[in-house]
Amino acid sequence: MAKRDNRGNIHRFLFLVLLFCTALVYVWQQIQVVKAGYAINQLKVQIEERENENRLLRMRLSNLSSLERVEKIAKERLKMVNPPPENIIYLQAQ
Repeated sequence: MAKRDNRGNIHRFLFLVLLFCTALVYVWQQIQVVKAGYAINQLKVQIEERENENRLLRMRLSNLSSLERVEKIAKERLKMVNPPPENIIYLQAQ
């Protein structure tokens, strides 16, 4: 009879250890899910920041490379002038 009580105690102990380990794994898994969620949200914020920066840089590029601006810089800063009509040669595409 004493052996049966010892086996019962051992089974209860093993069951409690198994239950504790299962709970521990579940809690660890939930923590990992929360961490992954925070990381995903942080990456979404970074993506949005980069998209805004990209949009601003594209607008700046468009403004800086506009033909009106290039012509103004050529005439005012570089003192370039339009060629006289007799120096213009027109080519025809074949």
